[in-house]
Amino acid sequence: MNRNLFDFAPAAWLPTQDKAVLEYNLKFDKAKLTTLLVSQAEIEEAFAAVDPEFLTILEQAAENIRNFHSKQVRNSFVIADKPGIVLGQKVTPIEKVGVYVPGGTAAYPSTVLMDTIPAKIAGCGTIVMVTPPGADGKINPVILAAAKIAGVDMIFKVGGAQAVAALAYGTQTVPKVDKIVGPGNIYVALAKKAVYEVFSSFKNFTVTGAELIDENERICTFSVITSLSGDERIEISLRRDTGSVVLYDGRSAVDSIERVIAAGWGNLYGKI
Repeated sequence: MNRNLFDFAPAAWLPTQDKAVLEYNLKFDKAKLTTLLVSQAEIEEAFAAVDPEFLTILEQAAENIRNFHSKQVRNSFVIADKPGIVLGQKVTPIEKVGVYVPGGTAAYPSTVLMDTIPAKIAGCGTIVMVTPPGADGKINPVILAAAKIAGVDMIFKVGGAQAVAALAYGTQTVPKVDKIVGPGNIYVALAKKAVYEVFSSFKNFTVTGAELIDENERICTFSVITSLSGDERIEISLRRDTGSVVLYDGRSAVDSIERVIAAGWGNLYGKI
């Protein structure tokens, strides 16, 4: 990952902002854009293009999520039932939240719903969504449909490390946020880590998974699909973009995992 994006001091970042993000979009996603903001017309067009049956499923899922998380709302309160003694709790919602939604090989409308709706219920002021565009400059219609149903306030065509930088530092069009949520590939995860290192108060960083590098210096991580009691029942899906940690009691299980990794990726410079 090119760390130059995160080595900028805010003063140095300000003159380039949108221009830098657009250049990274072209470099990494092959998307030649002139603007980052998704228009209301684009959202409505995408919504109309999605299968009505799928929209019904999204709306039902959204309602289920609202019903559940509405029970978790924390409220401010003050107790002053004794003279001279005042106790209380003040709950202040985060003002601006950035939601990263994967695109490209994997489109997850569920991410939009599960990250946005709880934030709305909590009272967060502005939800800013970023998601990578395709080479045609468009966003997957189901992602935009989910964003409309969930109540996302602003949507921007940007993914990868540059999206994290835009949310953390702000640009001419992308507002600087107070927290970033949502899954992403290894580059997004490392970008979050870089942002966390720059802003000690920007507590948004979570990275999971084991990283391995193969002989061609490709980033190779793995995730467990199923783990049952027998060693022979362990199944692994090799991926370049997500990872999980395997905890298992038994050398034979580790041998099985190593054999699967070797079969899929060749010689690895790493151990589980």
